[in-house]
Amino acid sequence: TRPPSAPRSAISNVNETSVFLEWIPPADSGGRKDVSYYIACKKCNWHSGLCEACGSHVRYLPQQNNLKNTSVMMVDLLSHTNYTFEIEAVNGVSGQNPSTRHFVSVNVTTNQAAPSPITNVKKGKVAKNSISFSWQEPDRPNGIILEYEIKYFEKDQDTSYTIIKSKQTRITADGLKPASAYVFQIRARTSAGYGGFSRRYEFKTSPVLV
Repeated sequence: TRPPSAPRSAISNVNETSVFLEWIPPADSGGRKDVSYYIACKKCNWHSGLCEACGSHVRYLPQQNNLKNTSVMMVDLLSHTNYTFEIEAVNGVSGQNPSTRHFVSVNVTTNQAAPSPITNVKKGKVAKNSISFSWQEPDRPNGIILEYEIKYFEKDQDTSYTIIKSKQTRITADGLKPASAYVFQIRARTSAGYGGFSRRYEFKTSPVLV
């Protein structure tokens, strides 16, 4: 007897954080009935093309090792990320020659999702009628950031707010009252939609000098 050949005709169904794979058993089972499957998951860099093992946060349903059925679901993946999955067929004699692995590879890119909230906002120049500030892209953009939405209002007047949209990570809000406190919140948007608003940041305009 011998190790089985590679599984065949693997197909994938992808969303933001999960991938479903199914395949056809190997053409050659190695003359044995104990064929099972092992799934290797690699996360690949967009720019360098280098891949690394996915890590323990990815879950495999029903399991990663010793799979008897010809399908598996990977969950808790990262959105907007390139993955390579290797589906390897093994049997009772595969371990005798571990250098000859027989697998089929599937390359997928998970879908974009809404970004995580913005957490890092810095106040810039303050004048009597304007406030400038900047922020950093979300920790988890989950896609390509298309724009930012800035919501602000005079303190304690949160039912009367203004919305500004920006493609940059900085903005100047003008037309403000002197010596007044304003509350700002920011959220980012990808093709999948808006993320949550940041926490409230309070900045004050400068007084009119007499």
